[in-house]
Amino acid sequence: MGNCAVCNWGGLLYNLGGYRDFIVLRERGASMSSNTISEKALSDDDLPLTPNGIPISLRPCFQEYTLEKLDPERDAFTIIERTLARGNRRELRWLFARYGRERLAEWVRQAGWWRLSRRRFRFWLAYFDIHDYRRNPLGRGVWPH
Repeated sequence: MGNCAVCNWGGLLYNLGGYRDFIVLRERGASMSSNTISEKALSDDDLPLTPNGIPISLRPCFQEYTLEKLDPERDAFTIIERTLARGNRRELRWLFARYGRERLAEWVRQAGWWRLSRRRFRFWLAYFDIHDYRRNPLGRGVWPH
């Protein structure tokens, strides 16, 4: 890896949460040749929001919805689901600030097993230190084989 800017940038992409973070950093003028990103590039202060207060960067997660028509309280179940499943760090910080740790932990406890991928579900169980959660009533899957 050494001094290869592309390798270092690729590692940065992986650590920050993927391609959507790359777009944000590129728009803010982050240099591909540096191993560190300034705090300004990672700041959440200027996270663009819809009039209802949902981050515009979540638009790819809501392709079947009009993002501007989603209500953060009425559609909280779907917003929490999509952001926990596909959100980057900035979007997750927004989610925690908007709904709070307790509400998100309760969502994972009640609905995570059937709305999140197994990998994400296990991650959020560990993150919230949840041991008593709702399980699939059919066991591990539909088929017993």
